[in-house]
Amino acid sequence: MLGTRPVPCTCGRVNRFSNRPYLPEASAPSETKSYVTMNRLPRFAFILAILVGLATAAAVAQPSAFQYPFTCNRPSLAADFAQRDQLPQTAVPAGAWYARDRDGVYLNGGWGPRPVTYPEAHVPAGAGCDAATWRRERILAVAMRYLNVPGNPNALDYRHHHIPAWNPPA
Repeated sequence: MLGTRPVPCTCGRVNRFSNRPYLPEASAPSETKSYVTMNRLPRFAFILAILVGLATAAAVAQPSAFQYPFTCNRPSLAADFAQRDQLPQTAVPAGAWYARDRDGVYLNGGWGPRPVTYPEAHVPAGAGCDAATWRRERILAVAMRYLNVPGNPNALDYRHHHIPAWNPPA
């Protein structure tokens, strides 16, 4: 029917995005209930995000919270860190990392130079555990090495780039 408008809900609810009365598609009570339930989900997610943030802040304040009871020999997990730190992060020369086109856009799309593929890490002799456990714990050891916690000289701030060394001006 041309020119007819839906009748606003008389329940007093207002669409939080438009401040107009909520207009359910049908007047079934179940749909009104689903609207109320869905309206609570963003609040729950917000409260959950605050709690996770507080827990993270507490862990950052106490670096000992990042200790992990490795089952493998701890030095075997980090034995080649110094050697791997010397490997290049990219094959692109450093002078070309920040090149821009005539519009001022980075030629690499703003992600930085493409990373190189590092050689596979091999389980050293005397690791004190099986190969699968060593590989799992190696991932944890590398992650813990770069966590941004007080007193960590290798800490990295969050960077969504291809390589950590690429640091364009903000």
